[in-house]
Amino acid sequence: MEKNKLILKYDKSIENLKEGKIARLAGGLGLAFSSLMNNPDTSQAKQLPQQATTTFQHNDHLLDIIINGLAKTESNNNNNAIGDDGQAIGALQIWTVVIDDVNRLLGKQKYTYEDRKNFKKSKEIAKIYLKHYCSPKRLGRSPNIVDYAITWNGGPKAINHIIYNSKNNTVQFKNTPKGQKLKTYWSTFKTNLWS
Repeated sequence: MEKNKLILKYDKSIENLKEGKIARLAGGLGLAFSSLMNNPDTSQAKQLPQQATTTFQHNDHLLDIIINGLAKTESNNNNNAIGDDGQAIGALQIWTVVIDDVNRLLGKQKYTYEDRKNFKKSKEIAKIYLKHYCSPKRLGRSPNIVDYAITWNGGPKAINHIIYNSKNNTVQFKNTPKGQKLKTYWSTFKTNLWS
């Protein structure tokens, strides 16, 4: 795909997002964006599909960009951040239950609670967690950016608080306290990711 055509699709995606239309881009566009990336940081987020429901296979470059956006949202990239009454630590605001869960998934004690202050290890932890809980097998479909963001913020059951319409690839947040909290988080995350 030529770069100019990609930019036109990207510009149209921004228009759709600003108009509140969350729709899926043409098939494979998420992977096409990944071919333009060199360094995974939030400045590279312009190359991510703008539609929240654009689905893609797990791709480490795309996931790195999403995780960097999560760190910006959670702590403004502060590795020493402490939140949630001392339970959330580091740039990604990781709780001990996440460390325990990832070690359980790995079948060994690879990560310690202190690793939450190490951004490189925190990203590894987040990737393992998100790849597991946002897997196509678990979701019954390919993951999208909303899935990753709300699962990180709200845990494995966060997807129970959205309504995914597979016919037109849209997401609605349920009108529940948890659903509205996730909607607010999503709004902040997408602003941080695509600003």
